[in-house]
Amino acid sequence: MVTLSGVGVAAAKPFDTPPTPALCAGGVAVPQSFVAGDNGSLPPESVTYVINEQGGPGAMVAWLNVTEALSGAVAFGTVDLEPTPIGETAVAPLAMAETGPGTVLSAMFGLYENSRGETCVLLPGFTSDEVPAGTAVAAD
Repeated sequence: MVTLSGVGVAAAKPFDTPPTPALCAGGVAVPQSFVAGDNGSLPPESVTYVINEQGGPGAMVAWLNVTEALSGAVAFGTVDLEPTPIGETAVAPLAMAETGPGTVLSAMFGLYENSRGETCVLLPGFTSDEVPAGTAVAAD
């Protein structure tokens, strides 16, 4: 499991254009994307997405690595990660994409249950990340 708590763990940033929630009065917290930091707390050549509220699974992230010509999609709650604590018993929904190194464009969308238990329709939000290349392990 990968832990996202702690200071300086990974490079995190809010989505450049957050998804727009519809049909739910409570809205949705601004999602963030994380890329691997120097301390190896996240897998290399990947992007981890977090919605900083206690919510449920359901939202999707589609991604495109424009440098490596790779793409994919992941759903929140499908990756074996240790969630970010946001309270004594609350955890934030997570998704992780193994994107490879380069410029990664991501879109978050879909149905999502927010912290109030409301089902929100997330109209697409977008972000971009620079994912560093992983370091090779020297052979003995």
